[in-house]
Formats: sequence, structure tokens, C-alpha cells
Amino acid sequence: MPLETVLSLLSLVGVGGIVAAFFTYFWQKRKDILLKENELKEKRYLCILLLMYAHIDPKAFESLKPYRPDIKSKDDLKRELNTEWVNSWIFASDDTIKSFKKFLNEPTENSFAETVLAMRKELWGKKSNLPRSTFSLEALH
Repeated sequence: MPLETVLSLLSLVGVGGIVAAFFTYFWQKRKDILLKENELKEKRYLCILLLMYAHIDPKAFESLKPYRPDIKSKDDLKRELNTEWVNSWIFASDDTIKSFKKFLNEPTENSFAETVLAMRKELWGKKSNLPRSTFSLEALH
């Protein structure tokens, strides 16, 4: 094999390695960003879930007070949920934002379940075939 061919092949492998390293770096960077984003969403959604639960269940509202002494009334809780909804505009999916807004306008077990299912689908890609009644809070009392 002529020297020029060998040099061309070595050059090509070097460029290929650089290109592969370049794409690997950006793929890993994107993966890290998505992981951090999902961790943030999970924390925020768990907090929102507990606030929503306290909003529709008087017993849950009473149990919230030791953890959130700043929330003294249902009005405080409603303001906190509205703030969480506005914050969610930055990171939540369209379906989660819409179902959360529906819950704020109509805080029922059904709208609560819809929001939880939207969050679950967004975080983990899990759909549910269970009827909304499965998510009834009545069973907790």
C-alpha cells in the first residue's frame, strides 16, 4: 500500500475519532440536562401534588401546617398553588399546565387525578388505563 494511502486512512480515522468524540460530548451534555430537568420536575410535582391534596382535603390541609407554617389559610394555599402554576410555565408540558389550571378553577378529585396523571406521563412516559375513580381520595378516610 502506498504511503499516501496509509496517511489518508490514518487522517480519516483521526477525523472520525474527533467527530465521534464531538457528538459523544454533546449527547452526554444533553442527557445530563434532561436528567437535571426531570429531577427538578419530580421535586416540584411532588410539592404541588401535596398542596393540591391539601386544597381538596381538609385533613390533609391540617397536616400540611407543620411543614408549611406560612400557609395559614385556604387563601394562602390558593395563592401558593397559583404561584406554582405560574412557575410551571417554565418547565411543565402543555398537558400538565392545562390540567393544573383546570384544577385551580375546579378543585375536584377528578381534576386532581387528571393533573397527577399528566405529571406522571410527563415524568415517566406512563399512561394509565385506570378509571379516574381509582384515584379517589375517599378510600383514604
